[in-house]
Amino acid sequence: MVGWLVDHVELRPGFHELADAHRPTIVSSNFRQLIGPILEREGLELEVRANEIAWHPDGWRARFRNGEACGTCGEPCKRADLPTNGNVVYVGDWDGDGRDSVGVFDPATATFYLRNTNTTGVGEVSASFGNPNDWPIIGDWNGDHIDTIGVVHRS
Repeated sequence: MVGWLVDHVELRPGFHELADAHRPTIVSSNFRQLIGPILEREGLELEVRANEIAWHPDGWRARFRNGEACGTCGEPCKRADLPTNGNVVYVGDWDGDGRDSVGVFDPATATFYLRNTNTTGVGEVSASFGNPNDWPIIGDWNGDHIDTIGVVHRS
């Protein structure tokens, strides 16, 4: 499976430039063993926080990256893996055109930088929202097919 992914998965246009400019941490619910080889093929050395999978004689076993309860929701979740000292990259359909594009959240300034196309360059839209070190969240909160920014205040 890894070989097929390495041969067929393509990174979005502009990802290399984004990675060079922001050095994002990749937080994923996927498996590190599927993400790492693609980044390696692309010559990208980024921190990846993802689940692990390992083969055992009685079958494959998954180890989820964070079993501790989150301080916000009380359940094991991705928020515990978000970096506290670097930018967070998200994708979303910011303008309702049916295509996801990149957004970057700077937790030090509580600022989102959003692009409406997957091309290189700075964010076409920027918005300060929340407080420094809040957790960014993205969603279509009202069902209009446009993703919108949000934050979760740390307790």
